[in-house]
Amino acid sequence: MTGRTRTATHEKLPSTPYPLKGRKLDTEKSSEESSNKRRRETPSEFEQTTRKRARHSDYSASEEEPEQTFISRGRGLSRKKSGSKFRPGSSNGNISGPATGLRRSTRYRVPPLEAWRNERLIFKRGQNGEIECLGIDRGTAADNSGIAQMQRKFNRLKNNKTKKIESSRSVRSILTQVRNTQTGRLVKARVHRPFKSLKWSNSPDQVRPPHYTLTKAFSSSSICFGFIEVAPFCTTGSKVSQTENLYICVIKGHLEVTVEERKFLFNSGDSCIVPFGVPYSITNCSNTKGQVSFCNFLQPFFPHQNRS
Repeated sequence: MTGRTRTATHEKLPSTPYPLKGRKLDTEKSSEESSNKRRRETPSEFEQTTRKRARHSDYSASEEEPEQTFISRGRGLSRKKSGSKFRPGSSNGNISGPATGLRRSTRYRVPPLEAWRNERLIFKRGQNGEIECLGIDRGTAADNSGIAQMQRKFNRLKNNKTKKIESSRSVRSILTQVRNTQTGRLVKARVHRPFKSLKWSNSPDQVRPPHYTLTKAFSSSSICFGFIEVAPFCTTGSKVSQTENLYICVIKGHLEVTVEERKFLFNSGDSCIVPFGVPYSITNCSNTKGQVSFCNFLQPFFPHQNRS
């Protein structure tokens, strides 16, 4: 042996392995095994295959099973499977027999049953084995006391309106005995006048329907009390009282009162006094009828009205 060291030489293997007889490589095995494995189905594919299987099983079962008749004890409806013999002409009132033609449903079509009153369908089996629908068992009588009570209330309100119209024509003011402070004796005086007995006069502009109506409840030579009703979104127009002061009090509504050139927005309970000789107007700013109480009086009220 020499002293030289021998270096190991690595031979380069060919890129393609030598073919082995009767034996396959691992790579070829794995590829074949993966191809032989069953591909995993998606949910949609699984559902389709399940439906196909169920459909085929139904067809096979329907061929093997004998004809049977079923009566449903649910809400009074009966049905049969295809092939059972029902007489389609057996009907009663609103009940129709099983549908014929293209419609495959065999249930009896009936109006909705009132189950809370124990309504049920009545079936009878004939001598030949056919089942007939005789009609509907109505059960207990319907409780219409609530509806009847509402109807009585409606009729009562309707009659009351008619009575009010009739009574308003016959209402009269009643004279009351009051004591005369000067003589000490009792005298008759008209101290009360029902609102229904008042006679209303339309506005002088002859508009239909009138923009406002006016009535006087009490009046004398020096003072007058009454009411004014203004239609929705209407005005009385400019008015002037030459000799009398005017007191206005809003009873109902949302009104705009103009005194001279000043405008006031009034609600229920607001009031004002219009001096004589000053123009004024009342305008209804709401969609409902406005009502005003007024009083005309001759007595001077403001300092500049003192008469010599």
